[in-house]
Amino acid sequence: MNVNILKSQKSAVDPLMATFIITRKCTIACPMCLFKCGPQRQETLSEELALKTLEEINRLKIKCIGITGGEPFLEFNLMNDLAKMANYYGMIVILVTNSHWALTKNIALEKLGELKKAGITRIQISIDDQHQSHIPLDRVYNAVQAAKELGFEDIKLIGSTIGNSEKFKFYLLYLQEFLGLEINEIDLIDGPRVSHKYYKDPSQKRYSISELENAKSLNIPVGKPFDCLKDLMIDINGDVYPCCNNFIGRIGNLYESNLNEMLINTKNNKYLQMLNQRGPNGLAAYLDKNFNTGFYQDKYASWCELCARIFQKDSFKDLFVNGLPLST
Repeated sequence: MNVNILKSQKSAVDPLMATFIITRKCTIACPMCLFKCGPQRQETLSEELALKTLEEINRLKIKCIGITGGEPFLEFNLMNDLAKMANYYGMIVILVTNSHWALTKNIALEKLGELKKAGITRIQISIDDQHQSHIPLDRVYNAVQAAKELGFEDIKLIGSTIGNSEKFKFYLLYLQEFLGLEINEIDLIDGPRVSHKYYKDPSQKRYSISELENAKSLNIPVGKPFDCLKDLMIDINGDVYPCCNNFIGRIGNLYESNLNEMLINTKNNKYLQMLNQRGPNGLAAYLDKNFNTGFYQDKYASWCELCARIFQKDSFKDLFVNGLPLST
């Protein structure tokens, strides 16, 4: 690949959204959790760093942020302050939660009412086997009903009927038939299981890279290989990832650089350009050819898993920051 050509191109990452992981603390520890969160985790994002980064996000004209965890309601004040500042900047704020806090509808109205005043009008609630083994469905109902009564602009239930059992359909039926929730008024996100350890899960169906490349014609339920690099993920330790999760290689750390410098540097990184232009399959093919990594010989549940497998390797974890080490 011609590096001179790459230098003339725009940044490999052109983010439309930035998501803050404000804490790794959570009320439960789901095996499928993206970020390995749980009750034993105590790490929390510095409010000073969060607000400073939000100011830079505003200068970069990114108009949408997400707030997630862990469970962000365990850091309610930080979540509230971040939302207020984002609202001041005129940003859309999306909250992701497990709704454990919605013990009654009145409690849900009180908490979501305060957050709406801060500027949060979009909420996404997890609903699946893992969460509902600890969180009663009536709390999901309370949270949704409160959001509806408060006039939230967008309410989503995030579950999975693919790779996470058929119980999602049962949960929806229970919410509708037994709790009286109008499901037709709620957006549903239904996709395959995504987890920090799903590549070790024997129950997850896997496909060769060739099959993933022809997923549409083979009716395989996976997204396109280029459905990435549109989000920034800001982790509690200051690491920044050019995707909606931290499987992919980081592009820098906020304690060492700023977002603008990171994004400028991405245009000079041929591996990130390769991922952007050719997808994870293109990057895997390059690494196989040059370093005999054998990625094409394996099978994967999704393109995300292929990325995870690439960047798990110590040799490649800083591929977007330092390039390749002398020895792999």
